[in-house]
Amino acid sequence: MSKPFDAILKEIFGEAPGPLLEVLLRRPVGPARVQSAELSTVTAEADSVIRVDEPEPWLAHVEFQTSYDASLPLRMLRYNALAHYRHRLPVLSIALLLAREADGPALSGHYGAAFPGAEPRLEFRYNVVRLWEWSAEEVIAAGPSAAPLATLADVTEQELPGVLQAISQTMGREIASDKFRKLWTATYILMGLKFPNELVDRLITGVEDMAESSTYLKILRQGGIQELKRTIKRLGRIKFGAIEPAHEAAVDRVADLETLERLSERVLFANGWDELLGELPRDSGGPAETR
Repeated sequence: MSKPFDAILKEIFGEAPGPLLEVLLRRPVGPARVQSAELSTVTAEADSVIRVDEPEPWLAHVEFQTSYDASLPLRMLRYNALAHYRHRLPVLSIALLLAREADGPALSGHYGAAFPGAEPRLEFRYNVVRLWEWSAEEVIAAGPSAAPLATLADVTEQELPGVLQAISQTMGREIASDKFRKLWTATYILMGLKFPNELVDRLITGVEDMAESSTYLKILRQGGIQELKRTIKRLGRIKFGAIEPAHEAAVDRVADLETLERLSERVLFANGWDELLGELPRDSGGPAETR
């Protein structure tokens, strides 16, 4: 899947891997943590690798999909085998399909290979979770870190306002304000995978999303450097508060779409305007020095 959505979902799973695994598997699991980066041959490519420390430890590999990829089972087999070889632990692979467009005949939960006329000599089984078949209540019940996924569950346009209210209440009760802003922004970004931007604009004032979402594609189709600048400022105001003139000028000085795309992706993870804009080259719009 695309890198921006990959980063968002890795962030969500990193917040609470145990509760998220429990909702995907529909059963309790032991203490869970995201697998460290030492598994470089897997974590550099796989979406999320989680270690579950039960009396007999095991790994879970979760792959997020927003569009159909017939080669996904073979890739998951590769990640599964690499993780098992590296840690000598059983590995459960899960394909988490976020949109109906991600589903297809190859995603049966089984992959096999055989010589012509012979029984399969290689068999690999994996779980397939089709999020649109789940109820929003079931996803929200997993806790605030899972809540951003609820809009991709079995939710109609008419039901969406109530689901957003339930997500907001769940987050507001259980998490600090900085984490609330991060997960709330992720909710709107993921919502753009399913719902038209006209509806998103009507429900969510001042929030647009990125990458594969409908609102961001609209920006790209329009060649909208100026529109993307406005989006960065609007997202930043929601996340960080009022924008100072120096920061606004720094955004305005950026002239290329690629840099603006990176900034729009970083808004979710930065902690303030200075952090967001601090790495810009001086001639590309870094914040002006104060004297």
